[in-house]
Amino acid sequence: MQTHVHALRSLDEEQSWLLFSSKALPSYRISGIQNLDKYEELGRKLTRKCAGLPLALAVLGGYLSKNLNTQAWSDVLLCWPSTKDTQMMRGIIARSYKNLPNHYLRSCVLYLAAFPEDYIISVSALINLWIAEGFIPHTPKHTVEKTARMYVSELAQRSFLQVVPTSIIHECAEEIRIHDIIRDWCIEEATQDGFLDVIHEKTTSGHGELPSPHLFYLYTVSQIY
Repeated sequence: MQTHVHALRSLDEEQSWLLFSSKALPSYRISGIQNLDKYEELGRKLTRKCAGLPLALAVLGGYLSKNLNTQAWSDVLLCWPSTKDTQMMRGIIARSYKNLPNHYLRSCVLYLAAFPEDYIISVSALINLWIAEGFIPHTPKHTVEKTARMYVSELAQRSFLQVVPTSIIHECAEEIRIHDIIRDWCIEEATQDGFLDVIHEKTTSGHGELPSPHLFYLYTVSQIY
């Protein structure tokens, strides 16, 4: 598989903290958080480990927003290596992925590997695809469409998805995109897990292997619409 090299821009320390805290400590939850000073102390140390990389800050912040206790933050700080390469970010993405609350959400994340690089994705189309694949569970409280919308919000909070700001209508995102590094990680993880087969040409390997449940050609979107 072709490896992409990404140029990673860096933020200064204060910019890093503002981005991280907007994800890890969103304003609507601040009033209910005890020991806020301790969270800031730990958070600023964690942001320095992210070396100013915006995606690392956003994904780590999204992960820690679901783990609001100082011990969890301390544990991450103690075990996390400090490095400026994309390997560090891949570790953060993997940790956030494994922390997702159910396998349905994890399947929704891996499905993002099907979309081309820099592609603007219709949320309505994505929801229909997720439902058709059986990734959205039936619950007594919500329709599958409502649950899928909640999944979009959850994955955006964790920075697996990026909302296109101009697409927000009545506080609902109608279009999203995927960061290149997130997409590359999804392709690798989905392929390793046997979740999907990724090929670049309409050819068969000739090995007689059983196909994965999902098969996509990365150079076109015609197979997913």
